[in-house]
Amino acid sequence: LSTMQSAATTTKGSNSEVSASITVNKSAVQSSTSTTPLPQRMVISALAGMGAATFCHPLDVVRVQMQTEGVQYKNTLDAVAQIYRRNGLKQGLYAGISAAYLRQ
Repeated sequence: LSTMQSAATTTKGSNSEVSASITVNKSAVQSSTSTTPLPQRMVISALAGMGAATFCHPLDVVRVQMQTEGVQYKNTLDAVAQIYRRNGLKQGLYAGISAAYLRQ
């Protein structure tokens, strides 16, 4: 930490305002991670991962379908529309979402 602070001070020269803001920002980050208990951080991280999986999973389903059966789709939007018409939202675009949640 002190090496990084001194490097910031020497890089900017006489501009002590920049090095002071760097020092303040580092201490804010350190205090926020040290006050949050580990189990709470783990739960927050898992929920963030599940949110990302919920958003990205339909994109992965479309990608895999286009790679395996790509001839029948004109483009990505056509693939989304056909998968949705054929299987619906839950069994089509969100098929296998539980496995993605378990990975989180």
